[in-house]
Amino acid sequence: MLAAGGCSAGHNDGTTLVSGTVTFNGSPLETGKVILESVQAGERSFAGSIHDGKFQMRVTPGEKIVRITATRLENPKKLSSEMKRSMEVGGAGTVPVQYIPAQYNRDSELKVEIDTTGNNQLKWDLTK
Repeated sequence: MLAAGGCSAGHNDGTTLVSGTVTFNGSPLETGKVILESVQAGERSFAGSIHDGKFQMRVTPGEKIVRITATRLENPKKLSSEMKRSMEVGGAGTVPVQYIPAQYNRDSELKVEIDTTGNNQLKWDLTK
C-alpha cells in the first residue's frame, strides 16, 4: 500500500526528501532497504536504509519502481538443497537469506510518484 502526504523540501541537487514506514506482517520492518528505481531507462536508482520500520532518503522526482529487501541469518541446514547449491554454502555457520517475498523486490510491481513539491511521506504494509 502507498500513502502520500506530509512534508519535505527540494534540494539544490534536484532531489527531494522522501521518508516513510515499512511494516511486514503487521510489525515494523526491523532492518532492510528501500530501493527506488526510475521507470525511465538510464536514470539513477536511490536506496535508503530501513531502521525500526522507518526510512529517509533524497530522491529525484518522477515515477519509481519500489523494491524492498531485508535479510536474516539462517542456518544452512534449514535451506533447500537448491538454495545451498546456488550459494555454495560449506554447511557451517549462518547465511543471509532474503525473507521479503519477491513480489516486493525482484518481481516488484510497486510504483510510486515522487512529487516535486516534496510531499513524499510513503507507507508500505507488506505481507507474506
